[in-house]
Amino acid sequence: MAKIDYMKVIGVLSKTLKMETTELNYRDQSIDRLEVTMTGQNREGVKFLVTVSDSFLDLVFPEKFMSDRAFNKWRSSFEYELEQAFFTNVVIETRQEATQYQIRVII
Repeated sequence: MAKIDYMKVIGVLSKTLKMETTELNYRDQSIDRLEVTMTGQNREGVKFLVTVSDSFLDLVFPEKFMSDRAFNKWRSSFEYELEQAFFTNVVIETRQEATQYQIRVII
C-alpha cells in the first residue's frame, strides 16, 4: 500500500489555517518524520510535527495556537478539504493533551 501523500495534507493544512509560507525540515534523515513551520499574515510561525505511515498521518501542534472552539471549527473544515483533495472519506481522530493537539488522519 502506498504511503499517504503528505504534501497534499500539508497543502490542505496550510489552506485551512490561512497560512502563507511553509517550510519543511526532515527529521532523522527520513521522509517519514518532518517538522513543518508555517507562517501567515499577522501570525507568528507555528511548528507542526508530521509522522507519515502507510495507512495514516499524525499531526502534532501546540495547543496554545488556537482555542478549543476555534480548533473544533477548523477540524471540520480540515476534514472537508481533505475529502475534497483525496476524493474519498477521511477519518480524523483527535486527542488534546496539556500542551498539544494530536491529530491522526486516516485515508
